[in-house]
Amino acid sequence: MLIRVLDFETTGMPPDAAVCEVGWCDLRTYAGTTACEIGKPVGMLVDPNRAMPPEARAIHHISDADVFGAPPLRTASWHLRRGRLTCLPLTTPLSSANSLQAGHRRGGSAR
Repeated sequence: MLIRVLDFETTGMPPDAAVCEVGWCDLRTYAGTTACEIGKPVGMLVDPNRAMPPEARAIHHISDADVFGAPPLRTASWHLRRGRLTCLPLTTPLSSANSLQAGHRRGGSAR
């Protein structure tokens, strides 16, 4: 079974929050075993169409300069539904997760 784990960073809390980053990591499990594979974490910055509040920057460290010129959320959503974020640049927080993925594999690869 394929499970897609999603992560969204925002400009704050509802009702005025907007998404500023979309990311995911696929987890594949295998019937009848405890084996699983963790895929490469991928992500994309998106234009929240508003300034990044200092409180949000303090949490996710994404600045107005980081999202300047980024595509809109609908573009990230399109890529996410099609599994194509891998063709887009990774952001620093998700890229740092790559070093952790090997340690999270359980039972090896069952193909």
